[in-house]
Amino acid sequence: MSRLEQLRALRAAGRLVLKAQPQAAPADAGEGADAEEGPADGAAGGRRAAEGGGAAGPAGTGGTGDPQQAGRPAGSGPADPGAGGRPAAPAGGRTRDLDGGRTSCREAPDPPPGSGGPAPEAAGLQPIEDGNGAVWRWQVVYPAHHRHGHGHPAAWFADLGRSLEVLAAVAGPAGRRQAAPPGPGQLLFLDLETTGLAVAAGHRPFLAGLAWFGPAPAAADGGEPSPAAYRAGREGRAGAAAAAPRRPDPVPAGGTPAAAGYALYLEQYLVPDLEPGTEAAWLAALARRVEERPWLVTFNGRGFDWPMLETRWQWHRRPAPPLKAHFDLLYPARRLWAGPGSRVNLRALEHRLLGFLRTGDIPGAEIPGRYGQFLRGGGPVDLLAPVLRHNRLDLLSLVGLAAWIGGWLAVGAATLERWDEALAGGREWERVDTATATTWYERALALAPSRAAVTAVARRLVPLYRRQRRLAEAVALLAGLCDPQHPLAPLDPWVDLAELWLRLRDLPQAARYLAQAERLWQRRQRLWRGASGPSRPGLPAGPLGHRLERLRQQLAAGGQVQARAL
Repeated sequence: MSRLEQLRALRAAGRLVLKAQPQAAPADAGEGADAEEGPADGAAGGRRAAEGGGAAGPAGTGGTGDPQQAGRPAGSGPADPGAGGRPAAPAGGRTRDLDGGRTSCREAPDPPPGSGGPAPEAAGLQPIEDGNGAVWRWQVVYPAHHRHGHGHPAAWFADLGRSLEVLAAVAGPAGRRQAAPPGPGQLLFLDLETTGLAVAAGHRPFLAGLAWFGPAPAAADGGEPSPAAYRAGREGRAGAAAAAPRRPDPVPAGGTPAAAGYALYLEQYLVPDLEPGTEAAWLAALARRVEERPWLVTFNGRGFDWPMLETRWQWHRRPAPPLKAHFDLLYPARRLWAGPGSRVNLRALEHRLLGFLRTGDIPGAEIPGRYGQFLRGGGPVDLLAPVLRHNRLDLLSLVGLAAWIGGWLAVGAATLERWDEALAGGREWERVDTATATTWYERALALAPSRAAVTAVARRLVPLYRRQRRLAEAVALLAGLCDPQHPLAPLDPWVDLAELWLRLRDLPQAARYLAQAERLWQRRQRLWRGASGPSRPGLPAGPLGHRLERLRQQLAAGGQVQARAL
C-alpha cells in the first residue's frame, strides 16, 4: 500500500489530523511575531473537524471538553503560556511534511473516553459516511394533521394533486411549458442556507433542506421534532392574514382518505467542515435525492439555489443531476401580489397567505456568523439549532405556498371578492387555458369598482373575445368604454370598435367610430396647443397614427382589406 493510500485510509477512519506547523520566529521578533500569527490561525480554524472543535466535531474526533482548549487537536498537551499561543507538539504519532514543511499529516491517537464534546447523535444528527467524507443528516416526519398556519400536509397534498398542470405552467420559464409530475409525491422541495447571498467565489452552501410527500409510516409522531436539543419553543403561531386572497379549504382537518395516508418527509444535510471531501459527500447525498424526484420546487431557486449548487458540482468536477422540471414560486408570486408597499419574500407570503407568524426565528443575516462560529469550534452543535429550525420553517412554508398557489387557481373565480385578484389570476390562466382565463376576467369585470379598473380588465378581455370569435361581447365592452365628451378619454376603444365593425362588414359603423376617434384626437391637440406650441395637422404619429391611416385606406377600399386582429 502506497503512502497516499495509507493517508486516505487514515482519513476515512478519522485518525488523520491536518495541522499547521509553526515556523521558527526570529529571536528578536518578540510579541510581534505572535501577533502576526493570529489571522493565520483564524483562517486555519475553518478546518474545524481536522484541527479542533472537538465540542462540535463528528463522533470520533474527540476533544478536551475545556472551553479554553477548544480548537486544539486531541492528544495535544496544554498550551505553554510563554509560547505565544502556539500549540504544543503532538504527543505521539508519525508526521510527514507537506508543502515545504508548512503543513504536516500525522496519525491521531484515540481520544480518551469521555473527553469529546456533544456528539451529533445527541442532537438528532446522523453522520452519513461516504467514500469522500461524512456529512450530518437530520430527519423528521410531519403527519397529515400537523398544522402550519391555516394549512396542513393533507390539504397541501390534495391541492397539489389537482393543480400540478397549473403549477407547471405558471411556475416555469416564460414561453415554455414544463412537464408536470405524475403526482405530488414526485415533487422535491429545496431550500439552502449559505455563507453569503451571491453566487460567486467565497460563498458556498452549508445546509440543504429537502422535503417531499410519501406514505405515512406506521408510527409517525412527526410534527414537533423529537430531539430535545431542537425544541426551541413553538415553531410559530397562526397569525391573521391581512388582505389575503380567500378561498375555501377543500380538505378538512383530518384530510381526505387519500391525502391522510401521506406524510411530509423532511431532511436536512449539514456540511460539518470545509474539507473538499466532506462537501463532495454532501453534494452526492443531494444528487441522490434529486435523482429520485427530479421535479424541483424552490423559491428563487432558478436565480440562486440551483446555480449555486451547480457551481459546487462543477468545482468538484461532477455533473449536476438532470431535472425534469424546476418550479420557481418567486415568479408567480411577483405577478400575483407584487405592488407598491407589498413584499413578496417567503416570510411575508407565509403570513399573508398561510396565516403563519414566526416567533423566535433567527434573522437571516446572523446565519453565516453562526456557521462560522461553529466551524471555529466556539460552540457545540446546538449553536446551529436556530439555523436548522429556520430552514425547516422555510421548507414548510415553501410546500404550503406551492399548494396555496395551485389550489387557489384551481378553485375557480366564483369565490373571489376582489377584482385585482381576479385580474391577476386571469393573467396566470392565460398561460394554461384561455377559456378559463376569460372566466376570471369576466369575474374581475363584475367586481371592478371604477372606470379605470374596467379599462384595465378590458385590455386583457377584449383580445380573448376576438380570439374566440365573440365579437358581440367585444363590441359591447368597448362601447361601454367610449366617452365622446371627455377630451382626455382614451382613443384605443374607439379605434378598436372601428376595427371590429370593419371586420363585421358594417362600414357605416366603422366610419362613425373612426371619425369620432379623429375628432377626439383633434380636440386633444387643441388642448395641448397652448402648453406645447402649435400642433401639426394630420394624424398622430406612432402606432395610433398608423392604425388610423390603415383604417382610412380599408374604408376607402370598401372594407375588402382584412382588418387587423388585436
